[in-house]
Amino acid sequence: MRHVFIALAIAVVVAPALADDLYQPPWDRYGPTSTYSHWSFDTDAPDPGYILPEEGYNPFGECYLNIPYALDYDYWMDSFEGRQGVWYIDPYDYIEIINDNDPEPRPLKEVYLQITWWADPSGFDGDRPAPEFYDTPGGSDFVIDIEEDLGGGWWYTRYYATIKPNPNWEEIDLWAEGYGWEMYIDQIVLDTICLPEPSALALLGLGGLLILRRR
Repeated sequence: MRHVFIALAIAVVVAPALADDLYQPPWDRYGPTSTYSHWSFDTDAPDPGYILPEEGYNPFGECYLNIPYALDYDYWMDSFEGRQGVWYIDPYDYIEIINDNDPEPRPLKEVYLQITWWADPSGFDGDRPAPEFYDTPGGSDFVIDIEEDLGGGWWYTRYYATIKPNPNWEEIDLWAEGYGWEMYIDQIVLDTICLPEPSALALLGLGGLLILRRR
């Protein structure tokens, strides 16, 4: 009986990792200047204008998702094309992500955005979700870092962008690339980190070397 209990406990712990959080960022998600937000949309949102992540970490405030016209055009689906919990976004609507940031001025912020989305396999011609910063001075264009075909019309795309310097908060708008193209979104994962001055990084490295030398 004890072995059965241990197996069940392991299954419970491992299960969340089976989602499409496929490539985590090259930094500690729970570090002092990091933020992490994960939406899987497994259940409907009471307020589409204020959807908090199911998992997350933000020591500076909060991160939430807004679908501006969801009450008029868009809707959540319990299941779609073999996936649990999917948001349908009308061709004329978008998803807005608001993320509170480190209030201390820092020269650089790195951003990774993972999106699991669906496109009709019979008509997919390269259209995909297209994130962009809105009213965020210093925000670069998002570039595709990784993209994988998950099968059945489902795709995984990881985007990368930077902000110089980091603002108090940033807004990321997620549009459908291409006129009249709909979006079916199954998962969104946002990871960010604010980086200190290069001189501070050098001091941290020197401190590490001194510790090793003493050992």
